[in-house]
Amino acid sequence: MTSLARLQVRPTVLGWKAAVFWCAIFVAWLATPYSNLFFLLLCLLTTLAPLSLFFAMQNLRGLGATLQLQPYVADSEGPLLVDLVGPKKMPALAVEVSMLVEGARRAHAAGHRIEVRSGDRFLVHGPRLARGVHALRAAWIQSSAPYGLWKARRRIACPQPLVVYPRPRELPELRDRSALLAALRGDSSSPGGDFAPAGLREFRDGDELRHVDWRASARRPALVVREWESDAIHGIEVSLDRRAKPEQLEEALSLATALLFLARDDKESFALSSQGLDGRYGLGHASYDDALRWLAACTALPSDAMAPPPVARDVLRLPLGGAR
Repeated sequence: MTSLARLQVRPTVLGWKAAVFWCAIFVAWLATPYSNLFFLLLCLLTTLAPLSLFFAMQNLRGLGATLQLQPYVADSEGPLLVDLVGPKKMPALAVEVSMLVEGARRAHAAGHRIEVRSGDRFLVHGPRLARGVHALRAAWIQSSAPYGLWKARRRIACPQPLVVYPRPRELPELRDRSALLAALRGDSSSPGGDFAPAGLREFRDGDELRHVDWRASARRPALVVREWESDAIHGIEVSLDRRAKPEQLEEALSLATALLFLARDDKESFALSSQGLDGRYGLGHASYDDALRWLAACTALPSDAMAPPPVARDVLRLPLGGAR
């Protein structure tokens, strides 16, 4: 049987207002000749209070949850998954999730579902946060349905922090990844790295004329382009120098994040080196999420700090143009 946290119950804001209204009606019942009308109102309000308490507790009785935290981009309401667990059989109404982030004064309402059952999974939204690794002080599932006078809530375990990574920079629209890296390095004469010819294909819109094989094209009815294949390990390699101004560092982190997603989409490795880091991420290496966590937590270093580890000549060095 699933072990659930203790159920907590407290009045809502509407519940406190209802209590004040009940007191006002009670005084009016004692002070005015319209005692029958006020007596009926008192009976109605007095009946609603325990009913609201009972149904709010029933909604969460035997129902717990776990949070599936995924890294998300800065200044956005990132998607988070909630898995409902527990022995509860009947559906729960108007269940919502709230979380309190370290340093925040109020809990963030992450989202809700009108009707849920144990075993369901639904999507909620994280709070808008700046880049960083943010600790969760607490998280709850809660419900105040159907009358909204009482709120029942149960705490959710949240051992993992919220990883909020830099917003990826928009990359130039170049067909070839090697051309993209060469363009970022400012090297327009080389496709990037040690490349060997891989074959010929017909010319397409967007291909550069310098890649046309004119000798082979002279023997064919249409232009053909020579494709290249890297002799080196497939993937993207980046060297990040943290001895940079804050704005330079943010721009470098944004570009590194974009290249990380490019490597992940192509199922290639992503190598990142910096002061205190020399890692490779992807299939057979560390998780891409580990790289996102490092990029989220990265901070600038003073100008007299040590340099990043030495890398090959064709590795992309960030910030572009060099650090301060």
